[in-house]
Amino acid sequence: MSFRHPEALLALLLLALPLWWHRRRRVALPPYSFSALFLLRRSESETRLRRWQDPLLLALRLALVALLVLLMADPQPPRATLPTTRLSLALVLDDSFSMRRLEGRESVWQRTLDRAQGEVAKLPPASECSLLLGGSPPRALAVRRPCAWVRKRLRALATHAPSRGDGLLAAYRQAQHIVDASSLHERRVLVLSDWAAHVDFPTSAAQPRQGMALRFERTCERAKQENAFIESALLEARSAGAGMRSLRVRLNPGRAERLVLRGSSGFSWAAASLSGQREIVLRLPEEALRAPHPAAWLELEGNDDLADDDRFPLLLREEPALQVWVLNGAPSANPNEDEVHRFMRALLLAPRERGRFQLRSVQAAELERLQADHADVLVLANVRSLDARLREQVLSFVEGGGGLFFTLGEQVEARRASAEWQALLPARLQPSLGMPTARPLWTEGAALALGSEASSLDGTRIQRYFPLSPLDKTAQSLFRLEAGTALWVWRKQGRGRVALLATTLDDAWNELPFRPGYLPWMSRFVRALAGDPRFPRRAEVPGTRLHLPRLAGVSVMEVIDPRGGSRVFTLERQAALNLDTQTEIGPYRVRVGPSARELHEERRLAFTLAAPPRESLLKPGRVPPSSTPPAGPGRIEQAASDTPSPYLPFLLFGLLLLWLGEAWMRPKAENRGSA
Repeated sequence: MSFRHPEALLALLLLALPLWWHRRRRVALPPYSFSALFLLRRSESETRLRRWQDPLLLALRLALVALLVLLMADPQPPRATLPTTRLSLALVLDDSFSMRRLEGRESVWQRTLDRAQGEVAKLPPASECSLLLGGSPPRALAVRRPCAWVRKRLRALATHAPSRGDGLLAAYRQAQHIVDASSLHERRVLVLSDWAAHVDFPTSAAQPRQGMALRFERTCERAKQENAFIESALLEARSAGAGMRSLRVRLNPGRAERLVLRGSSGFSWAAASLSGQREIVLRLPEEALRAPHPAAWLELEGNDDLADDDRFPLLLREEPALQVWVLNGAPSANPNEDEVHRFMRALLLAPRERGRFQLRSVQAAELERLQADHADVLVLANVRSLDARLREQVLSFVEGGGGLFFTLGEQVEARRASAEWQALLPARLQPSLGMPTARPLWTEGAALALGSEASSLDGTRIQRYFPLSPLDKTAQSLFRLEAGTALWVWRKQGRGRVALLATTLDDAWNELPFRPGYLPWMSRFVRALAGDPRFPRRAEVPGTRLHLPRLAGVSVMEVIDPRGGSRVFTLERQAALNLDTQTEIGPYRVRVGPSARELHEERRLAFTLAAPPRESLLKPGRVPPSSTPPAGPGRIEQAASDTPSPYLPFLLFGLLLLWLGEAWMRPKAENRGSA
């Protein structure tokens, strides 16, 4: 037993008052006078009777004082026998790729699930529990549900393969909101992770809210410093000679000894020994690119704790060229005077390691097939106007993920262009200005973010341009003039991008085509403008939203995962198939056709999902400090102090009985004393 106010026990010293009073009352009794021996016998009998009654009255008074003192001290039962308090617990589990690694015979993910099961099993009856996964995106599997239901979900997660977990911080904040909305007094958040270096969780985020306890635990035992994994693989566009092609592989070698390239049938196309290199170039025959299915695997051989990232899927196929359509508003027979000649020449001479450009000079009527022919970028160079129907086609093309590049010139009228292209232009055009002296061009931060080549255009002289005012709120300036006037801007539009160059694409109003950085910058800029490619080109990480374009005559698409399972999708009016639930690592095949009975393999739509390289870094990071909730009204500490003592009814009942007994005995004792 414990006391909420133990200092009140000092009042037990008041027990001396009844003792002193009864002692004084007995000494002060008057002496008896008697004249015969029979009176002495009567006095002795009455004295014996008084000795029996007075101690009982004394005991009643002592018990009465003791109960009053206990009532002030507020006794509490032992903690082991306290009634269990319902509480709200939120479990946040890190399901990043690094949780797959083994420690002994058990994975860190399974150990995390066991730890979560143990925590839920310890909850008092009628408590509520929430379960969240910190993947990408974070997922709430249970929100304030009964503990038995959450334990069932945890058992089901034993077959879940962690794939990507960069949403741990978002899941933690969501858990705080869920627990904070609970009506229960005691609330807790428990975050379980391996806390590897890739976990983005600032210490400042681990601040508890009022009445909320936070706990962060590392569920792995050993600190892993080294892990072998493949970062990327790029099939170079140029031939390596003698019917061979080069595959450039970047990797973290770790303790791996050998790198092998295997086809989908298991045939080994190439191999190389490793001795600490971070980049390897494999030579493979071109016949590997003509296999029925382009899927292949890069495999690292050697001892490793995280085996799942030792295999990297890739597609052995020619990378589709980036389709660039150019509509020239002022064509010329002389290439040196043509509006787009130098621009197209720059793209054709761009390095092919990043993929090829396929240029197509089109007429206005051909814009109706922008989406059907899967163009990636449309360039409108000095185009005076387009009719409303074609403008709608261009708008739909950009909203669907295409890139649009406006360049201006003599053919463009500012007011007309601003009115016709109001839904697309990132800024409103003002009438063109010619300057007596050329002004230099300066690079903005948004251009440098695309590539360092942008800085080589600094100082380019501009003789004439269209002022851009005002800019759209979402527009970014890539280049500006000396006075701060934006000259080259772009912005997002739906899934695509729109860029506007307020001068000519050729050298009529500027010196851009003569700058050394013009060729690499234009290549970099057009690739960025294209955004997500129409056809899958690189390995994506699990959880990435994929857009597979709908080909002409296709109504049904079948996606076959690495294990052979298939999902069939019927396309009605969609221009593309959106996939956002794929998590299995490996190559995916795609079959298309006008109906489910007429499907055929489509190599261009095949794609791969690979382990996220960032989450293969197993270097341990910092675990945020756990914390208890700050004191606050109506929360955990306050709730304990507001709970009444279970002994209170018994103390009050005993106090009432003693008071009644003392009141009944007191008159009799006083009558005997007066007698």
